[in-house]
Amino acid sequence: MPWTCRLVDNPTQEDKQTPGVMFFAPWARKNRHLSLEYKRDWADKRDPICLVFPDYGPVIIDHAYYPEVVGQEGHGWTITGEAPKLTVSPSLGIGQGQNGRRWHYHGYLKDGVLSDDIEGGPHS
Repeated sequence: MPWTCRLVDNPTQEDKQTPGVMFFAPWARKNRHLSLEYKRDWADKRDPICLVFPDYGPVIIDHAYYPEVVGQEGHGWTITGEAPKLTVSPSLGIGQGQNGRRWHYHGYLKDGVLSDDIEGGPHS
């Protein structure tokens, strides 16, 4: 199922549970886990961004990859565009999966549309 992203200034609790909602997280600038890509491309232009994922909640997409991505320490997603019409590459793998799944959620964000990995193919 695709979700058209929308940027919210002051997210409510309901917003933080609605897939596709984005909001700026100025408090996250102090986070030591921001990605090298964010520091290089965006730190002087905008605050880090949270995106709400289905059945997971908000995630700072400007964070470095999680520790399970071996060999990518400090790196994160490449983000282009202006919120809410962002494109993120490679694909979005969020959280530790269960029952043999690598990720809790895996999908794509292209031109402001968040979509599931419906093919179930290899996760990037």
